[in-house]
Amino acid sequence: MVATCALHKYLRRHCKNPYTPSNFMDTEYVETNTVTPGSWRRVGEILPLQCTQQVVNPNGKKIRDAFVEYFNTEGTGTWQEEAVK
Repeated sequence: MVATCALHKYLRRHCKNPYTPSNFMDTEYVETNTVTPGSWRRVGEILPLQCTQQVVNPNGKKIRDAFVEYFNTEGTGTWQEEAVK
């Protein structure tokens, strides 16, 4: 996930022909808990994802559950509760 985000940021900053316009994505203002909608919301209907059958890796499920527990308890950010109101 981190590598995907890093690549996305790199491409947005350094690509001469960006794959998304500067106002395409939503902009979040954490200080005020507000979001300015991006132009993607006006582009039209986004195609729905198709469900596929997955084989769940038990180790991956354990790791995911550990992250859920952490971020819902001691790892909770002070801003999270305000952001979801």
